[in-house]
Amino acid sequence: MEATAELFLYEASRAQLVAEVIRPALGQGRVVLCDRFCDSTVAYQGYGRGLDRGLIAHLNAVATDGLAPDLTFLLDLDPALGLERATQRGLQLRQRQDRMERELLEFHQRVRDGYRTIARGRAGAGGGGGRGPGDDRDRGRDPPEGGGRAGVRRPRADRERLRR
Repeated sequence: MEATAELFLYEASRAQLVAEVIRPALGQGRVVLCDRFCDSTVAYQGYGRGLDRGLIAHLNAVATDGLAPDLTFLLDLDPALGLERATQRGLQLRQRQDRMERELLEFHQRVRDGYRTIARGRAGAGGGGGRGPGDDRDRGRDPPEGGGRAGVRRPRADRERLRR
């Protein structure tokens, strides 16, 4: 698939998800968890595919209508280990690798570097920019004790409601 077409498909999907699922849930006061959001597009299409990150930032803003997460986790894993795990999982489940898993290791390293750059930028914006901690996934399959929960606070809307 051509890289720009891939970018537009992800942005269209995100716009639909925000309109149909995320905004209505937030409007009901619910907490919303996404496994990937705008940072993923910057990492995969910007750093991985080499598309213009300014264009991606603009399209992300349009697709989300400016909606941004209160908290973001970076689960950092060496790409070689991640691909090995994906291959083993595919063999166990008798599934073929998906399009992203079939990319070369160099692509996945660029994506990881992108995620790390994004995370450093958030940290430089004031102690994580309110977006959350990282977690080194190279240590093993299971998260460390309390893994990923350090620094987690209630979303802003909940904190404001509780203060009243």
